[in-house]
Amino acid sequence: DSVSVCTNGWMAFGRTMLTSYNNSAIPATTPNVPAVFALWDDLTASVSGSWIGYWHDTDNGRFIIQWDSIAFNGNPARLRFQVVLEESTAARPYYDVLLYYSRFADPSNDISVGFQQNSTVGCQLQYDTSRALTFSPLAAGRAVRITRYPNPMGVSGEPQAEVLSRSFRLERAFPNPMRQGTTISYQMPVASKVSIKVYNVLGQQVRLLDEGQR
Repeated sequence: DSVSVCTNGWMAFGRTMLTSYNNSAIPATTPNVPAVFALWDDLTASVSGSWIGYWHDTDNGRFIIQWDSIAFNGNPARLRFQVVLEESTAARPYYDVLLYYSRFADPSNDISVGFQQNSTVGCQLQYDTSRALTFSPLAAGRAVRITRYPNPMGVSGEPQAEVLSRSFRLERAFPNPMRQGTTISYQMPVASKVSIKVYNVLGQQVRLLDEGQR
């Protein structure tokens, strides 16, 4: 009836004060609790604009935990991802767990992804550069379903890594300054018409980045 959420990209079932930041192979002895490791590494939520939140989506039978604009310690790469706990239904009685990745980076190649029942029973999808044979590399826009269903059809619909957004927001370009390219992210609470343009210092439009219904 409770969960614990760690800044370092993992959540545990029940109450724990563990803050394990040194990712390891899964199952892990530290932490040695039932846990889901969405993106386990030494992360920090102390950078500007970062936050961790949750939402009990009762209408759709989901409990959502979101890490937003979290950064690696010692590296400016920002991350945005979710763990979504689904309630059991007659059609899918398996309490599925979904992992959504909206902004992703792994500059040090030292993350762990997976889940465990305890320190001796678990499933490792990725540990550093080693991945399970059927586990493709993570990337922005990817989603992973953890299920006991014998023949899963994958994750339906689009990644929901913005479901906690309550307002329109245009992020700062990152990196800035840049040499070859930068990323500009935006959030919308509802479907809307989008137009994102770049102007020079003279007020002249130099690039249309995105336009249309989103």
